[in-house]
Amino acid sequence: MPWGDRVAAGPRAAGSALALVTLITVLCTAPARAQPAPGQIDLRLAHERSQGRYGETSRTTIDQTTLAVRYHGTGWWTDLQLPWLRVRSPGGSGLPEANGAAGSQVQGLGDVWWRGRLALREADARGPGLDLVLKLKLATGDADRGLGTGGRDVALQLDLDQTTAGAQWLAHLGWRHTGDPAGFRPYRNPWYGGVGVQRALSPAWELGAGIDWREPIGRLGPLGEATVHLAWRDGARRWQLHLTGGWERASPDVALGLSWRQRF
Repeated sequence: MPWGDRVAAGPRAAGSALALVTLITVLCTAPARAQPAPGQIDLRLAHERSQGRYGETSRTTIDQTTLAVRYHGTGWWTDLQLPWLRVRSPGGSGLPEANGAAGSQVQGLGDVWWRGRLALREADARGPGLDLVLKLKLATGDADRGLGTGGRDVALQLDLDQTTAGAQWLAHLGWRHTGDPAGFRPYRNPWYGGVGVQRALSPAWELGAGIDWREPIGRLGPLGEATVHLAWRDGARRWQLHLTGGWERASPDVALGLSWRQRF
């Protein structure tokens, strides 16, 4: 998602949408955020715990700890995300969209992501900012143990942002080519997107919310989830807490995460 810094049934969907609309209503008067200078490096450590049924009778619990490093250039940035996973699934299937099966609890390195972003247009009074994002997923997670999909993915995405009505509004739209593991039913290549809004409550505090959606990749169908985040900034240091609720089978029922970022 482009908002914040996150490195998942019908009544729940309505409740999430209502909460988001309520939050957007109170977002107003946001000062512009300082952009990182070329040559700066972000080091980020995040942990998220999620739970969901993913079409099964029992819950799967996923703990993901991610170390990310980002380098900022002039009008571009690139980063690398290294996830460590612990998956507890009574059915022994590993990650929800994976094809492996190796016991009720597995842990290890997940699929590594590389991302690069190029600024095509800066936001101004004439229109929103526009960025082009390229994302690559490596097949580093052990697919036999359910820690990865076993394929290499490529995604191309457009990001929009505009500060108006006192808040920063964001949206993204992308297409993902999903790599197919040998010997298994091919994955679909989905379109995905999202919208969000965030604002500074003070020089130190930020509040935001967003909705993400993705077409089906595998047997679980589409993904749909809503997220709210609260962040605290102290100079080059930033802490963020986020809460996510999903309403599709491919989404977690609930996820809670905490991240720390230091800029050098």
